Amino acid sequence: MLNVVITLGLIVGSNALQWEANSPGEILPNALGLNANTNTLKYFCKFPDGVIGVVSNNKDICQGVKDGEYVSTGDFSVLTSTSNEEVDWKYCSEAPTTAISCDLQVTSEGDCHFGQSVYSDGICHESIGPIQDGVVNMVVKKRPSRCPFKLYLVSGKAQDGTCT
Repeated sequence: MLNVVITLGLIVGSNALQWEANSPGEILPNALGLNANTNTLKYFCKFPDGVIGVVSNNKDICQGVKDGEYVSTGDFSVLTSTSNEEVDWKYCSEAPTTAISCDLQVTSEGDCHFGQSVYSDGICHESIGPIQDGVVNMVVKKRPSRCPFKLYLVSGKAQDGTCT
């Protein structure tokens, strides 16, 4: 198995997040597994054209939303951590200062951050996805879904970041 490491990374102290090529049907041991209010870990993935999505339950495809449509691919990279990167979920209406952007920078700037939707009395499904245009874009049963109630993935502890 050939692993290709994309050098764009988030450096926090001696830790780093990066995208690594993944083989369908398995998840790399250093993939950043996130608990989105379920017992099943979820993983961010990236299409070759840059679309951010989530690895399917079968671990064989990356599912995302592009131009409001469901898209999937078997050719994808997963978000990995080179060590014990500490991340947390933070509620803010806008990106907090410690938010992790889709290009792996710690910043409140930009138009894409990693996020999680919040159930909010049944208005939204709970899942992970990129936050773009103020909403979490995610896939639910192979259909695009959007949710305005969100948590941002942040570097460090949630209380360390400031809502902007």
